[in-house]
Amino acid sequence: MKSSQLALIVVALLVAILLFTFGNTKTPMETALANSGMPTGASSSKKVDPEVLEELWKARLGSEQRDSLINLKKNLANLKKDERAAMLGNISEQWEKWRNWEASAYYGGEEAKIDGSISKYISSGERIFAASRFARADSIAGPFLLDYGIELVQNGVEAHPQDDDLKILLSRFLVDGKGAVMQGVSLLRQVTDKDSTHLEANLILAKLGLQSGQFDKAAARMERVLSKVNNNAEAWYYLGEAQVGLQNKVKATEAFEQCLKYSEDLGFKRELELYIKEINK
Repeated sequence: MKSSQLALIVVALLVAILLFTFGNTKTPMETALANSGMPTGASSSKKVDPEVLEELWKARLGSEQRDSLINLKKNLANLKKDERAAMLGNISEQWEKWRNWEASAYYGGEEAKIDGSISKYISSGERIFAASRFARADSIAGPFLLDYGIELVQNGVEAHPQDDDLKILLSRFLVDGKGAVMQGVSLLRQVTDKDSTHLEANLILAKLGLQSGQFDKAAARMERVLSKVNNNAEAWYYLGEAQVGLQNKVKATEAFEQCLKYSEDLGFKRELELYIKEINK
């Protein structure tokens, strides 16, 4: 996971904790939608109109920023559909400058729909995934971005069925976002059926194996991956956790020591050193 994505997730979790602490506190977006009579919350069967969301996003802007956005949208409307990708990218960049990651990610997705390239589907999908995590505490923007991202990346998979990175990205949306583990696993196995040592697909499958108590399968996956790429700290860590689950302290310690060797995260390494001492008591 990229550091920028991790930072977004941490912020989202902190926001969720604050909202829980203060009871029924609503985000400004939820309050505005409640006042407008639109359905809110996970129980709603209606999809949120992105135009309504944009109005709420615009409400956060100053007058000059709103005028700038209006001009950009006018320029967009005057372009033919196949000419709009660059302008949508400009609008995405502008929202990013205004520090609205959700709106920026959404417009990046709109750009990807027209561009149609694998690289655009992946880059925009990654941003939408991170933004959906950032907005997780918001019961309107979070689910909207999650569903929007899934639809976008599904389109990418359909357009480029041989691309493994798109399948892996879609699996992350499904597993981490929707909890649709079996659908995600099915996509990941399509990848590992072609390449049994595929690093990212096997890392996700190993993590899911650890969560479900399938320690032997997780260990086998990581050993297979490490036979090809033996300098991946995450793979060594998951192998160590699998060996802990199998109650093999010696092999767990060996794997964790390899993880320490290749990890560059000093905070993580300190925690892992303590963990190694704990399991060997």
